[in-house]
Amino acid sequence: MSDEAVEAVAEALQAALSHERDERTGGEARLVELSAHAGFCQALLTVASTDDAPRALRQVAATTFKNHVRVQWPKGDEAEYVIGADDRHDVKAHIVRLMLSATDSVVRKQLSTAVAAISEADFPERWDNLLPELVAQLDTDDLAQLNGVLATLHAVLRKFRVFVDEAVCAAQLRYVLDELAAPLCALCESTAAALAEHADNEAAVVPLLRAALYVTKIFYSLCYPTVPAEFETASDAWFGALRALLTYDTPHAAALEHDNDAKPGLLYKVKASVCACCDLWMEKYEEEFDDYVETFVHDACALVVALTDEERHDRLVIAALGFLRTVAAGPRYDVLQADDTLSNLCVHIVLPNMAFRDADAELFEENTTEYIRRDIEGSDSDTRRRAAIDLVKGLRVHFTEAVTAIFSTHINELLDAHARDGDWKAKDTALQLITALTVTTFTRRDGARATNELVPLLDVYETHVLPELQRDAAAARRA
Repeated sequence: MSDEAVEAVAEALQAALSHERDERTGGEARLVELSAHAGFCQALLTVASTDDAPRALRQVAATTFKNHVRVQWPKGDEAEYVIGADDRHDVKAHIVRLMLSATDSVVRKQLSTAVAAISEADFPERWDNLLPELVAQLDTDDLAQLNGVLATLHAVLRKFRVFVDEAVCAAQLRYVLDELAAPLCALCESTAAALAEHADNEAAVVPLLRAALYVTKIFYSLCYPTVPAEFETASDAWFGALRALLTYDTPHAAALEHDNDAKPGLLYKVKASVCACCDLWMEKYEEEFDDYVETFVHDACALVVALTDEERHDRLVIAALGFLRTVAAGPRYDVLQADDTLSNLCVHIVLPNMAFRDADAELFEENTTEYIRRDIEGSDSDTRRRAAIDLVKGLRVHFTEAVTAIFSTHINELLDAHARDGDWKAKDTALQLITALTVTTFTRRDGARATNELVPLLDVYETHVLPELQRDAAAARRA
C-alpha cells in the first residue's frame, strides 16, 4: 500500500466531511471509486490510526471502514467476497492491534464493531488467531484497553444466543471455552475484588463497572446454549463474584447516573445483567443453580424494595422481577414460603410496580400508540407493570390461594380509595391486579380461556366497571 493511496483516501474522506454539497458529493463518489481498488481497507485503517490526523478524519475513516466490511465482507463462499484475499489477510493481521492502540473512543468502538462483523463470516474457521489475540490482552492493568477487548469479545460471542445449528454451536462453543473459560472467571473475580478495594476512587470504579458489565454479558452468551462444564465446576467462584456485583454500592454519580435521566446508570446496568444471568440459570439449569437460589432471591427482593420508581431504575427492576417470576414458577418455589417472604413479595414488590406512574402518564400523553404497544399489547420494551403482572402469574403457579387472599385485601383498599377520594390511579392498579390474578390461560385470538375461580370477576365487573361504561355511554349519547 503506497503513501499515495493513503493520501488519496484521506483527501476523499476530508472532502466527504465538507459542508459544501458539491465537494461532499465529490468526496463520496471518490470513496466509492477507491473502494474497488486493492488496499482500500488498509488505507482506511492507516488514516484511522494516524494520531496526528484530525480527530474527525480518524473517526470518519473508522466508520467508513466498518460500513465497508459490513457490506463487502459478507458471509458465504470465497467467490462471494468482494474484498480480495490479500486485503482480508492484512486486515485480520492488524485490526485488533490497531483497535486496542486507538486513543479515540469513537475510533475504537467502530473498529470493534468491524471486528465483530468480520468474525460473523470468518470466526473461528478462517480467523483462528482472533480469540488467542484477544484473550492475551485480558491480563492488563490498562482498563481502557481491557474494556476495548471485552467489548469486542461481547460483540463476537453474542452469536451464541441465536445459534440455529446445534452441532456447529457446540463445536464453536467448545473452542471458545478452551481459550476463555478460565481467564474470564478469574477476571470476574478480580473485577469484583477491585471494585471493593477502590470503592472511594471514582476514576477506577467507572471503568471497572464497565468491565464487569461486559464480563456478565459474555458469561450470559456462553451459558445460553448449555451450561459449560468449566462454569459448573467454578460455579462457587462465578456466583460469589456475581453476588458481589449485585450487592455492590457506590456513591459516585458517574456510576449511578446517565446523561439521559430516563436511562440507567452503569451500576444499574451491571446489576440488571447479573439478574439476567441468574434468571437464565434458574430457567435452564436449576439443579446447578440450586445452592444459590435462596441467596439471590433475598438479594433481588432487597434490591427492588430499595429502588425508587424513577425510570432509570426500570431495567433493573424488570430484570429482578423476571428472575423472581422464574423462581416462583419453577421447582424452587419453596424459597418463597419462608417466614413472610410471600407476603412481602406481594405487598412491597408487586403492588408498587403495578402502580400507574407520572412517567406512564407522560408517555400516554406524548405518545399514546407507544404506551398501548408497551403496556397493553406487549413488546420488546417491557414495562414494570408487565413485569409485575408476569410475577403475579408466576406466583399463581404454586400459590394461587395464598396470593389471591393477600391481594384481595389490598384490592379492596384500592377500590375503597377510589370510591372515597376519586383516586382513579388506585382503581387502575386494582383492575390491573384483578386481571393478573384472574386470567389463567389466554390466547390472542380467543382472549381468556380459563380464570381463577377465587376471584369474583362478575361482581367486580358489575360493581366497578359496568357503571362507568354505562355513564360514559349515556354522556356520549347526550353529546
